[in-house]
Amino acid sequence: MERTVENRLRAFIDENLSEVAGETEIDDVLVNYVTGILDELANGEGDDDDEFDVDEFADVMSAYVPGFDTVERALIYEWIFSASNSLKHSPVPEPEAPVDACDDPSSENAHEPCSTEQTDEQNCASQEQNETDTGDCTTK
Repeated sequence: MERTVENRLRAFIDENLSEVAGETEIDDVLVNYVTGILDELANGEGDDDDEFDVDEFADVMSAYVPGFDTVERALIYEWIFSASNSLKHSPVPEPEAPVDACDDPSSENAHEPCSTEQTDEQNCASQEQNETDTGDCTTK
């Protein structure tokens, strides 16, 4: 979801603040702030139009994005509710990075022993790369 929010925010900035388009760094703090607001609105916590303070949002955003406070409030308001509604109706969550069973004890493969030992084949390949021969591997 954060990637989607970041992309939508980048598009909004590029469209409405041409003087800083492409130059603004959108960091995790900013994405989390905007994501939190969108979550609140999407979950009905800010369902009432009076719950979203567009002036406060513009002030906070201008600390991260120079000139954001000059964007018309109606455009910000329209964008925030459009983004919120899109996320609310988005059925597919973003995939998480795969976790190795050795790193996650709740994994379905957690009962299998984790091994850091290399197989004979891997050892031989390593030895051939390092051009060392312990006599355990056959040369080709």
